[in-house]
Amino acid sequence: MPVELHHGLVFKVIVSQDNEYSLWLLDREDPPGWRDTGTMRGTAPECLAHIKKSRFEKHQLKQQYAGESRDLPKAARATSA
Repeated sequence: MPVELHHGLVFKVIVSQDNEYSLWLLDREDPPGWRDTGTMRGTAPECLAHIKKSRFEKHQLKQQYAGESRDLPKAARATSA
């Protein structure tokens, strides 16, 4: 739906069991298999920007963790995974 059709609507960010993110109208019940993240309420563009930022931050954390794991001795890597 084009952004201009969302004028005046308030959305929330929801996440699926498969860790997929989406936005959903605030006044609607979460669809089956999805839950409210509780992290964002706002316009469609605001919620989409929040999802994009969150995914980027999670990606950075995964890369940082992977880098730290590579720096551990082999025996420590086996027990930290």
